[in-house]
Amino acid sequence: NQGVAGGKGDQGKPGGSATSDNYNGSGGGGKGSGPRVTRGDRTITNNYYFFSGDLDRATINAIVKVSPEGKGTFVGFGAGSTTQGRDYANAITTYLKSMQFNKADHESTVTVQFKFNVSN
Repeated sequence: NQGVAGGKGDQGKPGGSATSDNYNGSGGGGKGSGPRVTRGDRTITNNYYFFSGDLDRATINAIVKVSPEGKGTFVGFGAGSTTQGRDYANAITTYLKSMQFNKADHESTVTVQFKFNVSN
């Protein structure tokens, strides 16, 4: 357990051991391959869902209504979506139940890009 001498605050890795010297690992944050807001005034703050289904490769630009509390509701498929299948709408609706957007004093409509990739 190393650190800056006389330092204050949390200098460790989230979820890590307080007595560990291991600072290696994937860490968190940054830009990944998950959903991202491509249009609108909100950002995704929490995204804990992992989709594992049998859908074909597709890019969906989902129109999402976001409440002031940061909860999203699927409205429809936006321009540039490679499919508009009901299975994709269902997957996005499920995804949005665990996704959190930043809070605001108003309702917003945003476009969120979802990329479904075939893993087999």
